[in-house]
Amino acid sequence: MGLDARQSLEAKAAWDLSGSSSGSLRLEANWLYEFPDSFAIDTAHFFTYLGGGAFFEVSGGGGTIGIRCPAGVGYRFPGLPIEMALEIGLGMRLFPATEIQGSGGLALRYRF
Repeated sequence: MGLDARQSLEAKAAWDLSGSSSGSLRLEANWLYEFPDSFAIDTAHFFTYLGGGAFFEVSGGGGTIGIRCPAGVGYRFPGLPIEMALEIGLGMRLFPATEIQGSGGLALRYRF
């Protein structure tokens, strides 16, 4: 959801597709600060972003909460409320044990 020209909020749900018996579900919420028109390739204009947020993850072995700092590069499709982004994130699990972790992925987002 775009808050203004440079800020937005995002919510994500992700699940473990590895086929493990315990499985897991991860919910995230992030505030993003965007840098519009960071660079262009031909006529396509890309933006970069940095942010901060929190996550909750539950699996067969219990649950955990933590914080994360995402960074990425995205592209908004002209005339559509859809964007694509490539993101990396550095996070820290806070409970039940403290642990540094990294994440990344390709996102397809619908913008409100």
